Amino acid sequence: MAMIEDAAVLQGAVGWLQARIRLLVAQQWMCLGLAAAAMVGLLLVAVTRFRWWTDAVDYAGFVLLGGAVLGALLGWTRKITPLVAAQVADERAGLKERLSTAIELTRSGTHSEMAVEQLRDAAHHAAGLRISAVLPWRVPSQWRWAAAGCVVLAAALFLPDLPLFQSAQTRLEREAMKAQGARLHEVAKVVEKKAAEQKKKGEDKNSAILHRIARNMRQLGRDMDRGRVARKNALLQMNDLQKDLKQEQQKPGAGPSPKSMEQVVRDLQAKAQQAGQRGNPEGSKALAQMADAMQNKDFEAAKKQLEELAKKIQSGQMTGEDAARAADALKQMSEATAGSGLDPASKDMKEAAKKLAEAAKVAQQFQQQLQQAKSDAERQQVQQAMQQAVSQAMAQAGEQTQKAAGT
Repeated sequence: MAMIEDAAVLQGAVGWLQARIRLLVAQQWMCLGLAAAAMVGLLLVAVTRFRWWTDAVDYAGFVLLGGAVLGALLGWTRKITPLVAAQVADERAGLKERLSTAIELTRSGTHSEMAVEQLRDAAHHAAGLRISAVLPWRVPSQWRWAAAGCVVLAAALFLPDLPLFQSAQTRLEREAMKAQGARLHEVAKVVEKKAAEQKKKGEDKNSAILHRIARNMRQLGRDMDRGRVARKNALLQMNDLQKDLKQEQQKPGAGPSPKSMEQVVRDLQAKAQQAGQRGNPEGSKALAQMADAMQNKDFEAAKKQLEELAKKIQSGQMTGEDAARAADALKQMSEATAGSGLDPASKDMKEAAKKLAEAAKVAQQFQQQLQQAKSDAERQQVQQAMQQAVSQAMAQAGEQTQKAAGT
């Protein structure tokens, strides 16, 4: 009876030792799994950067979590026999092979007097063992691999997107792409609303098509916002989505269709003629150039024209009259392109025209104050205030025009 009790005490202590060893081994394997997962995460970053799979990096967090869990499971399931656990305890606690010998005797079924005494002695020492002292918790050495992998992964994820590592042109393009992405999200919401209305009317097929277009718009908008799609590809995809949406809107009961590009060209040509008649030759020329670009479907030329205008505005070299003429030209461009596939750019040009008109008005007001100034000091003060106010309004107008060029 005493031998059975001693064996139970020994087996209980050895069982706790096995669990403790498994826990420590699982911790080591978890660090190794995390390090391996970080390497896989780097591959996902590369796949995203090369745009082979734009959403690949979104799964980096799941990969890290999966690597850590898988490593821990592999470590926990490692085979730790009672004899191995007893040998570890003998070595760590200085028990001179008491526990391992007793385990061997128990397995062999020996019941000699010496075996009984050895078992009793082993059970006595096993009962007094403090598992946490024999196998204390320590940070595994493998954590260095996990930490290094995670640091490299974090650097690959975030450093390229920091403004410090981007040129001014790249930052401007990224901002323009983000703005376009935000607009696509807004358009997608409108399309989703229209799809819901179609579904209520029982037009399930049309509703499904609109849902698909809205889903693709949201995806493209998300990619543009995160810089995961090349500008050229983004423009091509936007063009395809606009075509799909236009075809769907032209179906009976789908609501008014957007203005065609041919109508945009005609409106620009008409407004160019009107601008010349109003005594705005610069505006007439700009509208005619935009009409030619739209007619030839040379969107790059239209973009370049707006970018050059933005640079001219931001240079601060425009007079109040120049600003008024440019504001009129932008307003006419906005009206001509409103309601077409270029509607986002139309809104930006409209805002730019407002800012330019404000700059022209401010310049005119300060000119009146300048004429009424009674001393050189007062005139200098008015000139400085005018330059500051007009420059600020011009800068805002230039930003809106640059934004329109990005759309």
